[in-house]
Amino acid sequence: MPFTIPKIVSAQEAVTYVQSGMTLSINTMAATSYPNALSCALYDRFQATGAPVDLSFWGSTAQAMHSLDALTEHLARCEGMFSKVYMGHWITTPTFVKQAAENKIAAYNYPQGIISHLYRAAASRKPVVVS
Repeated sequence: MPFTIPKIVSAQEAVTYVQSGMTLSINTMAATSYPNALSCALYDRFQATGAPVDLSFWGSTAQAMHSLDALTEHLARCEGMFSKVYMGHWITTPTFVKQAAENKIAAYNYPQGIISHLYRAAASRKPVVVS
């Protein structure tokens, strides 16, 4: 579904482009460069509308320094928002761990380097290789 997103939009407008079934990736290193405004806006949208649902989540590294302050943790608590989670580091998102153990989400653990290479391949529009 091709569409054009204006170059500068508010966080609230940006998350309206996230549709059910899409893939969401947060590439952060222990909260460094975490898109908090976007994450909060997506959380608020889900609480207000119940959408989007059935998202896939990709994260290569820890989503925070400690599980109690995990920035992705509040999104993980939006039950139904994510159906598949691919991460290289799970300890800082205990809600995703619990959902995986209860078979509420499909959970995949890839090495951090593999996911980082996937990001690089996607950014350069090269074929994806998982080894």
